[in-house]
Parts: sequence; structure tokens; C-alpha cells
Amino acid sequence: MKCLDVMLSIKNQARICLHFNKNFNERSAVYNIQKIQRLLLNNEQANIQESRFDTLKNIIENYISGKLSVNKIPKLYLKYLIYHLDNIELLNPPLIENSRTIEILQYIDDHWHSAYLYPLIKLYFRNYRISYGLTNNARIIKSIISKYLPKYNGKNEILKILQKYPIDFNQNTGIENIAIYIINNYHGLYNMLESISKYKDLICSSYFGFILISILKLSQNKNEILNEYITTSNKINFSHNDIHKIVSSEIIILAKNVGIDNNKITSFAFNEIGDPGHISKWQIIDNALSTYKEIVNQARIIIANYINSEVIDFFFSKAVMDPERKAFWYPYSKKMQNVWIVANRNLINNIISFENNEILAWLTNRHIKIQNNFEDGLALIMEINNYIIVEVAKQGNACYIYSKNHYYYLKIFEIIEKRKIYSISYLKDTSIPVIKIYYFTPNLVAGKLIHSLGWQEKFKNILNTYIGV
Repeated sequence: MKCLDVMLSIKNQARICLHFNKNFNERSAVYNIQKIQRLLLNNEQANIQESRFDTLKNIIENYISGKLSVNKIPKLYLKYLIYHLDNIELLNPPLIENSRTIEILQYIDDHWHSAYLYPLIKLYFRNYRISYGLTNNARIIKSIISKYLPKYNGKNEILKILQKYPIDFNQNTGIENIAIYIINNYHGLYNMLESISKYKDLICSSYFGFILISILKLSQNKNEILNEYITTSNKINFSHNDIHKIVSSEIIILAKNVGIDNNKITSFAFNEIGDPGHISKWQIIDNALSTYKEIVNQARIIIANYINSEVIDFFFSKAVMDPERKAFWYPYSKKMQNVWIVANRNLINNIISFENNEILAWLTNRHIKIQNNFEDGLALIMEINNYIIVEVAKQGNACYIYSKNHYYYLKIFEIIEKRKIYSISYLKDTSIPVIKIYYFTPNLVAGKLIHSLGWQEKFKNILNTYIGV
């Protein structure tokens, strides 16, 4: 007997039990059994999918090895195969890069069935402007779509829109036309997303990513739409990681240009891509998308600059009341790659408790914890070009500068990586000499600066001379 039959039997027995036990809660029992039924059904469907995937994998292995000809592949699995031509779990490199795939595509064209159109379009949508979409097989897929899409007479809403505004293989006009159609006919981004939510594979595709960018750029009420998108939890999770970075970066740049709150933009950036201090998270891996590297980096710099300025403001205004040093370092925040606060966790928490909770988002990623609970010191670590600068909060301390050629540079980056340090003294190499602006030292390795009378002008000259800022 199947699991579902067993549960139906139990459900009937529950009703019988009611006659013998007046305290038996039938509604509660039936509800729980129905809940188990749904779980079992989902599990059964998952097993079917897994079984179908294993069968498809076996079909592909036999086809590639020559044991199976394309005309022997069942129609159901041929449709399933089309959808998975770019799946590296089935074959690596994927079938879309394999020369024998031309035979499959030719067979599909010669023995056309309308059921092939939607999976072909989904395949194309996923690979638009990415590496797999530039192969010879991808070009054949495009030609098949162009041939059969105009003949489509089904009910699929997306395919009907694409008939009016055909998939654009060479320019942006097709994408822009679809974007304008959506703006004019769906009265809002989320009305549109709700209307086509059943076509999840298309919404999460690379092609739709560029449509979304066009919708946001062409909309009259950008501020409203961007505000709605960056603050909602109902965002689109694009299937290709680089596309997700590109779309998110375009949104960051647009949101900044229309004046949306910096904290909202920063929160969006952290959630969708990550801390701009981790440059690897903001890198484009797919060479086919290399033209978008500058856009992603521009967005990263927007967020990094904001966080750096906020950290410096927080440090010198809240953690340490030092308006002089804030006035000096704040303008340099846009030249810095990263800034970190070194402090006791309790001290930071006490300060934050009186502040806006949005500070936590970026401060958690910029906080290096002092492990010595008896030390209440504070320090600021600034990365500028190939130098690390350490400002200690307590007056009377020097400012320490280490180039990438000094061992403290690597030592401090190890501390940053671990996000913890036993004592602030571990940041100070007291043996390094005081830098004197009047005695130029080529290729400065390390040195310290003293906050004596007129220190701002001296610091400015040294930062310009040695670090180039």
C-alpha cells in the first residue's frame, strides 16, 4: 500500500475513533493528517523528479557514447533534455557546448512539436549574454525560436508578449520594447511580477534581468519603484550569479541617482551581493559579461564610500569625541578601500544602543573585537592604496603607517581576516621611525606620525607624497 493510501486509511480510522472517545478532537486529527499527506505528496513528487533526472543522465551518457541515437529518445525526455542542455550536473562541460548537440537540435527542428518551444525559450533566456549563449549551438537555438515563435497559438502569456515584441538577438530594442509594454500594461512592477509569477524560470533568467533593468530605467516613477524593490523581501533571485550582481549594481546606481536613503541602498547591497570590502564578492566571473565589470565596480565604490564615511563619522563622533581628527580624515574616506573599528564588543554595543539599528548592518562587518575584556581602547584601521594606517583613539598615541612591504601590513590583514585581536598594542610597531616631511625617503616602508601642533598640514603632505592621496 502507498504512503498516501495509508494516510487515507488513518484518516477514516480517526473518524471511527470519535464514536468511542468523546474527547477525541476530529478536526485537529484530520488537519494534522492532511498536513502529513501534503508532505508525503511533496516527497513523492521530489522522488519522481530525481528518478527522471537520473534517467535523463543515463540517456545523455548513452547518446554521447554512441549507444543511443536521437530518434530513440522518448519525446517526454527530449523536451526535458532541451531544458537541461546547459546543466553541468548532467554533463560537464554541458551539452550546449558539445558538437553532437547539433544532431539533437536538427532533429527537434525536423520533428517539431509546440511543446519544445517553451523549454527552448527558457534555455535561451537563462543563457542570454553569458558564455553558453555564445556557442554555435546557442545560435541554432535562436534560429529555431525565431522560426516557430511567430506560429505559436497557445495560452502562455509570456510567449504571447514575445510574439508582439520578438526576442532581440543583436540589440537592446527588443528588451526595451518588452519593458515599455510591461510598464504600460501592468501598472507597476509588482503587479507584473504577480501576473507572471507562474513563469518563475523566465523571471529568474538572464534575459529578464536585462528587461528589469530597462523597466527601472524607463519608468517615470523611478523613485517609487526602486524604493519598493530594494525594501521588499520579494526580490528576484536570478539563476546566474553574475547577472544577479549586474542587476543589483544597476539598481544601486539608479537608487543613488534618484536620492533614495543611503541606509536602504546599503542594506540592499549587503543582502544581494555582500560587503563591498570583500572585492571577490563583487567580481564578474563570466568573460562574456566582462563589459559589465565597471558597472558592478561603480556600485561597489558607491557602497564602500558610504560605509567608509559612516565608520569614520561613527568613530570620531560617537566612539571618540575628536572633531579635529574627524574633520581631517573624513574627506579621505572616498579614497579608502576599507575602514575597520577595533574595539571591545561591550563598548560598541553600548554606543549602538543609543543609535539607529541600521548601523549594525555595516558596523558588524567593520568591527574587530578586542578579546581582552579589561581593555577599553579604540583604534581605527584605514586601507589606502597599498598602505595601512592605524589611528589610536587615546590621545598621546602616534598614527602608524605600514606599506605592503612591512611585516605589520600582513600581520594586520591576518587580524582583519579573523576579526579579533587581543590588544590594540598588537597594531603598534613602536620601533619604526617618525616620518619627517623634510627628509624624503623613497619607497616608504613604515613610519609614524605625531599629532603635534599643526599636525594636519604635515599629515596632508605625507599622505600626498608617499601614498598619493
